[in-house]
Amino acid sequence: MTIDECPISVDELKKQLRLTTDDFDQQLETSLLAAAEWCERYSGRKLDSFEELPNQLRAAVLMVAAGMFENPTDSISERTTAAQRLADPLIWQETTT
Repeated sequence: MTIDECPISVDELKKQLRLTTDDFDQQLETSLLAAAEWCERYSGRKLDSFEELPNQLRAAVLMVAAGMFENPTDSISERTTAAQRLADPLIWQETTT
């Protein structure tokens, strides 16, 4: 996925983080793309498979991207995160008939 293909912009992530500077745009872009890819893998759905990205998945991507940007170390989580609940694969499975 490229930044042009991502349904969420760096500006949206900046608003989420309450950033007003362009100093971190490269790091924000990397975090945003990694979060979008994580959300796709976790939910089992490509973000571009939606006509309009659901707010739950938008929030999940923004939460993960913000977490990656604000805490760029590898962390261990033994609890289900809010982003995991929003991107739950059981919610986003495509149904086939």
